[in-house]
Amino acid sequence: MDKIKIKEKLVNVCRKELDKQLDELIKAMNDAQFEANQHIGAMESRYDSFKEEAQARVNGFARQIDTKRRILPAITKINIKNLYNSVVHGSVVQTDQENYFICAYIVDNPINVDDKDYLPISMNSPLGIAIEGKKSGDSVEIGGDVVNIYDVF
Repeated sequence: MDKIKIKEKLVNVCRKELDKQLDELIKAMNDAQFEANQHIGAMESRYDSFKEEAQARVNGFARQIDTKRRILPAITKINIKNLYNSVVHGSVVQTDQENYFICAYIVDNPINVDDKDYLPISMNSPLGIAIEGKKSGDSVEIGGDVVNIYDVF
């Protein structure tokens, strides 16, 4: 498959997954807010009232939503037509061990494109930091293992 098509599919899958995660978090936050609004009076748990506990859940969901929304521009600003020769945000890195899409940590499982798995990672992750600026043919030692980069685009 063409390198641009691979990047396009990776960007699209990451964006859809992020949208899905945001939708789920917003629904969970709305449900928690509804629950918080239903509690009236002095019914209390050991430490907080039920309403305060539900409101704390709402606040937790709101923080997660904010984090996910900050990731969205990191994906949408990727120009799929730019093919890179060194590892930067938006590049695809193929190694002798795994393949990576440098955008943001979005999913736990790799994304399969053209019978190859690509794991989305953040440029700020330990691996992202280690391979930043590396080119095809470079090697990096990570956790005692040597990772050989054989293609960057």
